[in-house]
This record gives sequence, structure tokens and C-alpha cells, in this order.
Amino acid sequence: LRVVPMGWSHALWICQSFHETLSSEVDGISLDRRLADKRPVPSLRRKTKDDDHFVHLEYVDNFVALSQRPGVCFEVASRMEKQLNSRGLPTHEVEAGVGLETLGWHFCEDRPWVQVTPKRLWRLRLATGQLLLEGVCTGRTLEKLVGHFTFAGLLRRGYLSVFQASYAFIRKHYTHSYRLWPEVRRELFWAASLICLLGRDLSS
Repeated sequence: LRVVPMGWSHALWICQSFHETLSSEVDGISLDRRLADKRPVPSLRRKTKDDDHFVHLEYVDNFVALSQRPGVCFEVASRMEKQLNSRGLPTHEVEAGVGLETLGWHFCEDRPWVQVTPKRLWRLRLATGQLLLEGVCTGRTLEKLVGHFTFAGLLRRGYLSVFQASYAFIRKHYTHSYRLWPEVRRELFWAASLICLLGRDLSS
């Protein structure tokens, strides 16, 4: 078996577990520096003068390193890239910079703040504007758009209360085009208007 079927309930878990196992085999990338669900966040404070003080996370096929010292993230990610490539897993070119944009999020470089990337924000605003202009779509199309808004809303759960009529429209008109209800238009306008306010203080 060389692949896992898309949609299989265990596929994501297998990919995640494999990625985490490979990262633990790389020198200097230890478990106590891993940012993981239901665990305390590792500190970025240096324990010794030579400590690189970085944290890392694996998310399916993405590897992210975070540090306050220039150059550390690129070095760590490059080591992980070599590990993945040596196991027959091709990767994109390693990216590093001040601040961080990954998985649709922008992490601020001078304070502990995360928000939706400008690119994702404007894509959602422009797509919503176009849909409101056309005024007609299938429930399936609306479901995709609402799904993108829901992902962004994970930063501020209260934002998700914007949608109500949209879910009813999705169910009722899933396979055929229909004119957007006034309530759905209002919800989409609210969602597109409020998305620029979505952010989270990671020090709270």
C-alpha cells in the first residue's frame, strides 16, 4: 500500500502521525518544543546562551517553526525538509521571514497577535461581493463560501453566529441554483464586513 484514500477517516491521522514521527528523528527537533493540541505551549525563552529557543508544529503536510532569533526557523525547516525528502516525500521550497503567514493565518512579528492573512481576507470579501452581485447560486456553492468564513471564524467563535438562514438555504437548494434570500444576503454582507476584525491575542 503506497497511498491512503482521500476521505478515509483515518487518512489524516496517519499522515499527521507519520509527520510527527519523522520530525522527532531530526536532531534538535524535540517533542518538548512541539506546539500541539491539549498541551501547554512551549516557551520561547532561552534556557542557555546557545539555546535556539524555537517551537515547531506539524499539521498534516505542513511544518512550521517559530523563533525570536533570525535564521533559526530557516535552519530548522531545512533540516526537516531533508528528512522528508530522504523518505521520498517531496516538499515545497522552505520559506522564512519576519512575521509568519501559514495555513491562512498571519502571526504578527512584534506582538503575540494572529489574524486572517490579507490575501484570504480579500479573497473572501471579493468572492462575497461577486456572489451578492450575481444574486443566484446553488446551496453547494454557498456551502463552500460559508466554510471559508467558518475557518476564519475559529479565531473569534462569536463571529459564527452571523450565519443562520444561510444553512437553511444550503440544505434547501443544495443541487440547484436559486435566488439568494434577503436574509442570506444580509448574513453574507455581515460576514464580509466583520472579517477584518477577526484576530486573537495569543498572550491572553
